[in-house]
Amino acid sequence: MENQAAIRDRAEQIRALVDRPMTIDGIYAAACRHFGLLTRNRWKSALFERNLRTYVEYLRDMGALQVFAEDGLTYYRQ
Repeated sequence: MENQAAIRDRAEQIRALVDRPMTIDGIYAAACRHFGLLTRNRWKSALFERNLRTYVEYLRDMGALQVFAEDGLTYYRQ
């Protein structure tokens, strides 16, 4: 139960960062700044990006984020 609560809490923190229509790269940049996850290590960066994408898709599946396409890019919004 603690793990589920931690996942929901982190998902909510990420959802709150989506304050306007944003691409996954925009969400990634905002999350890196917010959580202080600034690294030059490409493996760590790729791992965090993969984990973030999982949270974004979870939020979309739960209806907390909507997805739309514009000018060939995928955007997320609350």
